[in-house]
Amino acid sequence: MPEIKARFLDISRDFKPEESIFIHPHSYNRNFDTMHYHNFYELVAVRHGSGQHMTKDGTYSIYPGDVFLIRPGDPHGYCNMRQMELINLLYRPELLQELMEDLTKTPGYCHFFETDPQLAGEYRFKDRITLAPDTMLKINELSMQMYNEQQTRKTGWQFMMKMLFMQILCIICRTFEQHSSQSNETQEITQIIRYLNDHYPQKLTLEKLAARFGKSVPTLSRLFQATLNRSPIAYLIHLRLEKAAAELRSTSASVTDIAHQCGFLDSNYFSKMFTRQFGVSPRDYRKQGRTEQ
Repeated sequence: MPEIKARFLDISRDFKPEESIFIHPHSYNRNFDTMHYHNFYELVAVRHGSGQHMTKDGTYSIYPGDVFLIRPGDPHGYCNMRQMELINLLYRPELLQELMEDLTKTPGYCHFFETDPQLAGEYRFKDRITLAPDTMLKINELSMQMYNEQQTRKTGWQFMMKMLFMQILCIICRTFEQHSSQSNETQEITQIIRYLNDHYPQKLTLEKLAARFGKSVPTLSRLFQATLNRSPIAYLIHLRLEKAAAELRSTSASVTDIAHQCGFLDSNYFSKMFTRQFGVSPRDYRKQGRTEQ
């Protein structure tokens, strides 16, 4: 559970657990939206107005053309809103793996969808960009097509939503790839995060990881602490738990099997760490998802 006081946002009646994508255009008529968190990814684009986005790492201003990603379990909210309108694209990547496979290998995807939401301290908002008006117009058009498909539910509407969503993801990845000026530290941590995402089930030690990237253990530890505000091993455990949570949501495999598949040799240790991160045991986490259905 998040350390910051936040409520769990349950929209399972609209965005059912077996569905991969849901779009929620929203206009704010109030000045404050309380801190909350959810169990899906949320891609947000600001289409009009302005406000401030509150996160566990601080508060920052948002304007038309800004895009950002909210990961499952990350508390966030909004304040000081002035006629703010957002496009909220909710999705579950574990249900879109085949479609997203090629895109996830691109530098733009690695930066925006994997590294950027996890950065901390001075690096957290360092590489933010704002979409150009013509690019934002295209995102808005595709989003409204998605919304129309969701509302009318004609034959093939879910397929159409996926195709439109993939276009949006591709536009964002290309934009970040073209305009990002990542610092050396951010480039390095992006490469390491990508490696860990590909090899997290394996037996990885701090020494092996440091050697793999040509660094000493202290240097690697300082890099993680500066950019992610956690140690390399703490990040690896966090990553494995996130992967396990996705498996619990999308499969019927046993808790023990999921623990082993995600790199935990001891299922009791896995349950302990899972409960510490998500606030409920793996079994209760799965039951919570089934109750929502």
